[in-house]
Amino acid sequence: MHYFIYRITERPFRQLEKLGQHDTYREASARVRLLRSELPEEDQTLLVLRIDRGLSWPELASVLSGLGDALDDAARERW
Repeated sequence: MHYFIYRITERPFRQLEKLGQHDTYREASARVRLLRSELPEEDQTLLVLRIDRGLSWPELASVLSGLGDALDDAARERW
């Protein structure tokens, strides 16, 4: 099984750009961790909250705006 890593480009229009192909999940995961570590801290925070923690966009906006107390109990457990 192959694991592919893509990024979405914005210009001149949205399209996928293939960044790599790996034979194992472990290799692909290591590459993604490396790519993430190269992002600005703000982007890393967004990825952690949205992807790793599973927050919805409204929950994410609430956390980032400093209104974390407005999150419902389910969101609090995930975050």
